[in-house]
Amino acid sequence: MSRIHALTLSVAALIAPGVSTAAELTPGLPPEAVLREAYARMRAGDWDAAAEAFDPAALARFRAMLEPLFSAASAPAGEGQENRDAMMLMLLFAPAKSVEEVRALSDRALFARLMRGTMSLAGAELDEQAILGSVAEGKDRVHVVTRNTARMDRATVSRVEAVTLQRTAQGWRLALTGEIEGLAETLQATVEAGRTESGEDLPSPPTP
Repeated sequence: MSRIHALTLSVAALIAPGVSTAAELTPGLPPEAVLREAYARMRAGDWDAAAEAFDPAALARFRAMLEPLFSAASAPAGEGQENRDAMMLMLLFAPAKSVEEVRALSDRALFARLMRGTMSLAGAELDEQAILGSVAEGKDRVHVVTRNTARMDRATVSRVEAVTLQRTAQGWRLALTGEIEGLAETLQATVEAGRTESGEDLPSPPTP
C-alpha cells in the first residue's frame, strides 16, 4: 500500500456515523462529537475548519517535521537546474507560489493545505466507516477504533484504525495518526536522501 493510500485511510479513520449537522467545537463537546464534526468539515472540503479539530501541539510538531523540506526548498538551485524540493513544495501546498508563502501559514493552515493537496493528488473518496469501540487511557486520552473504507484508483480499500483524542485547553482534540506523521517523515527522508547524494550536510532532525 502506498504512503498516500495509507494516509487516505488514516483520514477516513476520522469519519463518524450519523453526521447530519455542524456543531461548534466547544470545550465541553465529547470526543465522539468532535470526531463527527471533524468529518463533517472534511466532507465539506473545508480543511481549514477541520484543522481546528486537531491538537494544536500536534500541529506544531507536524510543522517542525516539515522544516527540512522548507530549508531545502529555499536553497538556490544550480545553474540551469530547478530546485526539485521547491517544485514538490509548490505541488503539495498549491496554490502557494513561494517557500516564503508556505512558511507564513499558521500551523492549522499549513496542515490543512498539505492534507488538501495530498487528498487531491490521491484522487481518493472517503466511503463508509464504523466505530468498533473506544477505550479511555486515563482522564485526558481516548482511543476510538474504527473500520474505514475508501475508494482509490477504482479499488475499494478497508482498514482498521485507532483514532486518538486528547483533552486540551480547547477541549477534546484529535492527535495526528501515525500515517499522517509518517507523511512528514517521508518528505523529510526524501530531502535528506537528496542531500546525501549531493554531498550536502544533512539538517538536524526536529525535536519530537
